[in-house]
Amino acid sequence: MPVEGLITVTALAACLGTLFIAFIGLKNAGLVVDNSATFVTLGNLSEPATMLALIGIVLTIVLVVKQVTGAILLSVIILTIVVAFIPAGEGNLTTSHDGFFGMPDGISDTFFAMDIMNPLENFATTWDLIFALLFVNMFDTIGTLIGVSRKANLLDKEGNLPKIGPAMTADATASVIGASLRTSPVTAYVESAAGVSAGGRTGLTSVVVALCFLLALFLTPVMKVIPLMATTPALIMVGIYMMESFRQLDFDDMPSLVTATVAMLAMPLMFSISEGIALGFITFVGIKLGTRKFKQVTVITYALALVFLLRYVFDLK
Repeated sequence: MPVEGLITVTALAACLGTLFIAFIGLKNAGLVVDNSATFVTLGNLSEPATMLALIGIVLTIVLVVKQVTGAILLSVIILTIVVAFIPAGEGNLTTSHDGFFGMPDGISDTFFAMDIMNPLENFATTWDLIFALLFVNMFDTIGTLIGVSRKANLLDKEGNLPKIGPAMTADATASVIGASLRTSPVTAYVESAAGVSAGGRTGLTSVVVALCFLLALFLTPVMKVIPLMATTPALIMVGIYMMESFRQLDFDDMPSLVTATVAMLAMPLMFSISEGIALGFITFVGIKLGTRKFKQVTVITYALALVFLLRYVFDLK
């Protein structure tokens, strides 16, 4: 495997992290629940929310197969309408009905409400967290960009994404701004695969999505009407769409296959994309060291694997 092989494998593993997103969807719908003996098991299908989520998944798949425009959005709307006719609170179906329009909350209480000097003054105890967040976010973004771009047929003949630099810069800038405002993470999301599958290929798609997000700030009451289980079909479909990336793996290249598989399985089972990527690094370097192919690993890869390994050894999480 070439020295850049780890980036390709971890990027692919991050794409397959959509299995983690699909798992969250199943959990939110009650289709997967915890079990003291087996950790997870099938939920109670007699519950209205669980049954509706299952029906929604089947409905969405049928609509997608029939190439119905806006299939995923249509299924969410249908499930939301069905829930509207069910008595509030019955069968774990809870929604909020506070009208249609509302002003977004102000940011005066959260704007730059952070202690920037703390991690610098306590670098000896926070270095692992800083490096973990830095590289996990970087490779998570690379994985998302490559995965979604592959779905959109935007990669070149070598499988690289042209002008990935500006895309990474935009993501990094958005991450910093989002953190400064103390919002949820502002970064590239694999859910964009749903937009790609609907035909989105150009920058105009991003502009439209951005405007829709801006409009959503004033439609928060409407968003609250949508029950959590109604989003399950969308999450499942994103996972299905991104499974296409698995075809890019060279099954004859065992280091690549093992690294990607470890990362892919760790993400949903450990409920963390970052843990999957960290274990992918450690696995890759371990295989190369064990097979004495030292030159196929770059210095930065050794360093990152060591950082992640130290996190586990000293429980620095």
